[in-house]
Amino acid sequence: MADNMISVLQEVTDWSIPNGMYHVDKNGHLVAYQAPEAELKVFSKPMKLFSKSRRKFKKVGEYAN
Repeated sequence: MADNMISVLQEVTDWSIPNGMYHVDKNGHLVAYQAPEAELKVFSKPMKLFSKSRRKFKKVGEYAN
């Protein structure tokens, strides 16, 4: 895996709010988010407070940044 790879994670947590797609860098920082039926929101700086705890994800892809 290259240093600049972004993993695309689909949240699969079973709860009452819609699950989105999360684009996460190699450090686990959130670089982009896409809510269901919405456009991709790319952040100007990676969000370092993103946490996968208490949630479930499946990796659906990756790409070079």
